[in-house]
Amino acid sequence: MKYTLIVLLFALVIVACAPQEPRVMSHDEHNMHMGDHAMAPVTSEEQFIVEMIPHHQEAVDTSRVIVENTDNEELRDLAQRIIVAQEQEIAMMQAWLDQDFDGGYDASYQDMMPDLERYQGVDQDNAYLHGMIMHHIMAVEMAEQVLELNPSERVRTFAEAVIAVQTAEIDEMYGLMRH
Repeated sequence: MKYTLIVLLFALVIVACAPQEPRVMSHDEHNMHMGDHAMAPVTSEEQFIVEMIPHHQEAVDTSRVIVENTDNEELRDLAQRIIVAQEQEIAMMQAWLDQDFDGGYDASYQDMMPDLERYQGVDQDNAYLHGMIMHHIMAVEMAEQVLELNPSERVRTFAEAVIAVQTAEIDEMYGLMRH
């Protein structure tokens, strides 16, 4: 949890210091930044897995839009890596659910990312990056919460990987933002 607060503070400082033209936030952006998509605290391995699957699927879906549309090769590479990694993780988590859980928990996930089809060019790239940074911060927070539950070895290993990989990707995304 401490790490999430540090990452959030870092994110706020970077965003606050970044040169930007004044503009009014869209309804989607306002909702995303105001926490309308905050989820309940993770209370079980099953909840973590059930909620992480649609969370990952949203990352895959929006990353596909970027792969198809961006002119930024570095961003395309990042989005493609997100697709490959998270599709594999979705399959792994789905197998865990099928093998080990009785389906007693239903996902309450709400989309976090903006509708990228509303943007073009650099604006689309930046909407993706801003959204995906917040999206990754939520995944890191979820992973930190499940670690507090003393999870099984495989869930612990997965949660630690989510924290490491997505924290590195957050840093990479800040470096890719264009104004």
